[in-house]
Amino acid sequence: MNLRKNKKKQTSQKIRFRRTKKLFLLSSIKKQHQFIRESISGIFRISQPTEELEYKDLKIRGINLQVESRIIKRLSFMIRLCLLLAALDYLYMLYLFIQGYWLAALLTASILLAIIAHAFKYHFWRYQLYKKKLGCSFKEWLKDLITFKDN
Repeated sequence: MNLRKNKKKQTSQKIRFRRTKKLFLLSSIKKQHQFIRESISGIFRISQPTEELEYKDLKIRGINLQVESRIIKRLSFMIRLCLLLAALDYLYMLYLFIQGYWLAALLTASILLAIIAHAFKYHFWRYQLYKKKLGCSFKEWLKDLITFKDN
């Protein structure tokens, strides 16, 4: 008799635990956290290039000297535009700091960093076309940028 009461208690506890599990949607919470983890890891994953391009491969892809010079002009324009926007953003950031809008000034500072990053990206691409070396390393670019060598 005592054994039957224990069995009833065990089964009722199991049913309650299942109901609690369904009530709190633990499986959904677990799936949500997996999705968030995969999304964040995808943001910081660096994609590897599928193929290595060299300067001589540009002719195969239909880019001749005229197209290359147009690309260089566009990249130069984008560099100047980014630097102009960066200067304007910097002045606006200083104005916000002076006025005491600290949070807005920090936001404009982050925008300033993004604009400067784009300017460096366009400069790196233009540098690669000037040097006629598409596999140029960051170290070579930085060395030439600092020493102002023009070969």
